[in-house]
Amino acid sequence: MQIISMSDVGETKRTALLYVMSCLCNDGVTLPLSDFARFCFITATTEDLIAALELPAADPVVCESWKMSPQQWHSGLRQALYQRLVDALLSESIESGMPEPMPHGRQGQC
Repeated sequence: MQIISMSDVGETKRTALLYVMSCLCNDGVTLPLSDFARFCFITATTEDLIAALELPAADPVVCESWKMSPQQWHSGLRQALYQRLVDALLSESIESGMPEPMPHGRQGQC
């Protein structure tokens, strides 16, 4: 007997993206993006952002060059990752023909 998976891959992607976004939102991520977050969003891959957030401490060289605290470094990375997730969710919704999701409750907040 063969079991055929009937799950919807698109729905799984959307659910996973919404879940991760909600985790970030509960972590105090706010919009609009800082200059550092915007730079990270443009230049870093999603994998790079996740790897940086998994580091035990902020990169002191980056903090010095951007004149920011380790907390601002972490916040900028989270903001950039959140924006990547919003873009991925919007892209997925457009490809699947579903209405655009609301990624945040009110302007400037998740």
